[in-house]
Amino acid sequence: MKEILYSIWDEVLSELTSGTGNILLLGGTDTGKTTFVNQIINRFIQTGQSSAIIDADLGQSEIGPPCCVALGYPNNEVKALSEIKPERLVFVGNTTPVDNLLELVTGIQRLAAIGNGRRLVVDTGGYIQGFGAQRLIRSTCDLLTPDHIVLLQRDNEMHAISKLLKSRSIWKIHQPGVPDCIGGKARNYRIQRRVLKFAAYFSDASMHSFDLDDIALVGGWLGNGEPLPSNLFAFVRNNLQSEGQLYYAELQGRSLYLLTDKAVSLESPRMAAVQQELGVQSLTVTVISRLKNLLLGLEAGNGRLLGMGILGNIDFRRRSLEIVTPVRRPELTSRIIAGRLRITTNGKELGKTGPDEW
Repeated sequence: MKEILYSIWDEVLSELTSGTGNILLLGGTDTGKTTFVNQIINRFIQTGQSSAIIDADLGQSEIGPPCCVALGYPNNEVKALSEIKPERLVFVGNTTPVDNLLELVTGIQRLAAIGNGRRLVVDTGGYIQGFGAQRLIRSTCDLLTPDHIVLLQRDNEMHAISKLLKSRSIWKIHQPGVPDCIGGKARNYRIQRRVLKFAAYFSDASMHSFDLDDIALVGGWLGNGEPLPSNLFAFVRNNLQSEGQLYYAELQGRSLYLLTDKAVSLESPRMAAVQQELGVQSLTVTVISRLKNLLLGLEAGNGRLLGMGILGNIDFRRRSLEIVTPVRRPELTSRIIAGRLRITTNGKELGKTGPDEW
């Protein structure tokens, strides 16, 4: 029955199976990319070919949790890609590529480099519209240089990208169309699916403490400058007394970053006095509650992702971070990467942080 439903793909699937080289799947939301990948890897299994799958769909991941790029090695035929165990993960920290283009492309390239000589198949998300999407796709193709690119589209929605890719002769473009049986999924379904995957991931998590002086913080301003000296900290705190409590302050060059209990107007005379006294050109204020429940990536010194965590508390007196994580050997963590998403351990999404809030 499945062969009939997806018969318009048969010619391309046969060509890819009998050929050689790596394959990249591109297409909008609900065009059947994951289903196509499922079919091609099963054909590889049937013909005795070894393959590696990179799942780069951050919001609707099949292999591994959301917000990560995952690498898997299928050894048996599968009914769904979710049956494949992730061999390696790279943390991106967002459910969409829009604000994390560099992290996503880097993650795909890192995993592609360890494919162990297998035929590589890369499944991507549905981000195909706009200049950002063109940058992402162009960069991904330039780095991977796939032998085959499969474009799945309805109503010619990838015309601009198709034209862009066809300007290069180093890969072959396949456009087999979208079977009628491929339907759309409601937004609520997608959100609930992520909730369940996050909840499953953090189901066995526990709280661990990390020394701020022993680990590197990546992805934001916190920990990348010098803590404000005590006399200047007192000066800033006194100026903010009427507007909120100051927890922490950090200087990076001529930029000052403050962590407070509530929003502070940067246009107030008191803040102008702070800038003038400290001689800083820019000032950023982060409300500490915006960091609670932030999704984090925990990396070992060799660059391997140990797993994800959720920020519980920052204790500046003890210089520590409290993080809920299922990672079994958290003491191996040397780098903590800030994501953009805030979630609970039961998978509920609480919104996203801005680029300057961490």
